[in-house]
Amino acid sequence: MPETAVSAPGKPAWADLSTTDAAAGKTFYSKLFGWQPEDQGPEAGG
Repeated sequence: MPETAVSAPGKPAWADLSTTDAAAGKTFYSKLFGWQPEDQGPEAGG
């Protein structure tokens, strides 16, 4: 099981993306916010 870092209070820890084109959504938000998307697998719902 990977280690989980503790986030500062009030700081977002994750974001769900509901879309019909996951690849395009990941690309868009990665460029917009500088995020690095991580697929969590089926146990996390996707």
